[in-house]
Amino acid sequence: MIVTTVTIFITWFSLTVIVPEMRSRWSAPLAAILSSIAIYRVFAWFLGWLIERWLWLKSFVFGPYFMQGTWVGHFTGRAGDIRYIVEHFEQTIDGLTIRGQSFTETGSSHANWTTEAATIDAERGRLIYTYSCDILTRGVVLQGVGVFHFDRVDQFSQARTIEGHVADLIDGIRLHSLETKISDRLITITDALSQAKSATKELREKRAK
Repeated sequence: MIVTTVTIFITWFSLTVIVPEMRSRWSAPLAAILSSIAIYRVFAWFLGWLIERWLWLKSFVFGPYFMQGTWVGHFTGRAGDIRYIVEHFEQTIDGLTIRGQSFTETGSSHANWTTEAATIDAERGRLIYTYSCDILTRGVVLQGVGVFHFDRVDQFSQARTIEGHVADLIDGIRLHSLETKISDRLITITDALSQAKSATKELREKRAK
């Protein structure tokens, strides 16, 4: 939205300078059309390129919709056991892709997943997505839905903690999940796993008070 607004403004400003210089009855409208297309495309491409490469600018432009980074936490399995989570939220102008892995309490790989589609509802403070999950411990690939709510100061603030559930379509059983963002950048799974354990312990201690 902001990229489009800025680009349109620059296009309008440029045309107010270019078109008045054209005196021909036909050249002015033609120049306006061709110039608007060229200028819009150039500035849209440039702003998009800049946003994707400057993390601070991306955070500023996306505002409460900004979720990119490394998220860690846990979900409670079907048998009541704890599964540690490490997720990479890869966000671009085109949308959000989440790639995640879960681990047992001993650190063994449990599952990995990738979202098929994700929707960020910053106004209502929630994240909804569909996913494809390869459960390594069971040797099956399942599809499901995740619904999370933001824990934030207000509707204009970015989410730093999310809580909700995931449910496989095969049975619809909801598994509670709680996650927190540890960095706006993508941290390696190995480095993030230790923080997932400590974050889980901290979050559960806060809830127990």
